[in-house]
Amino acid sequence: EFVDLGYMPDTVPRRCTDPGWAVIFLMALTAWACCCWYAYSMGDVAELQAFDDGHGHRCALESSTPYLFFCKNASGHHNMETPVCRSECPQSSNTSLRQCGGVPDYPTEDIMSMVCVPSDPNEVSSKREGQKFWAYQKAAESAVMLRV
Repeated sequence: EFVDLGYMPDTVPRRCTDPGWAVIFLMALTAWACCCWYAYSMGDVAELQAFDDGHGHRCALESSTPYLFFCKNASGHHNMETPVCRSECPQSSNTSLRQCGGVPDYPTEDIMSMVCVPSDPNEVSSKREGQKFWAYQKAAESAVMLRV
C-alpha cells in the first residue's frame, strides 16, 4: 500500500540512484568512440560511396564512367561477377560495349546515378539475378546517404 510522506515535488529529497550504470554507460560510449575512430582512420570511406567493376576499377562520380553495368553473356544471362563501368546507362538494345564481348545492351534505368538495372523486369533471367540487382540497388541508396 502507498504511504504518503507529505512531500511536495519541490521538497522531495533527491539523490543519484544509478552511479554504477552511469559509469558503465560512459565506458560503453568511450568504446564506441574508439571503434569509430579506428574505422575512420583505417578504412576508406570512398569504398562505401562507389562500386568497383569486375577488374577493380572504381565507378566513382568524379570519373568519366560512374555507372556500374552488368553485361549479358551469349546465353542471355547477366554476368553478375564482372560488371563494367560505363559513362551512361543504355536506353535501348542498339548499342554494345567492347568489354561486353559485343553482346547487345539492354534498356536500363539508373539507380542513384550509380547502377544500371534492367528497366524491364522480364530482363532478369533468374531469382538470383533479381536478388543481386535488388542488393545493388539498396547499396546504392545507402551510398548516396553517405555522400551527404
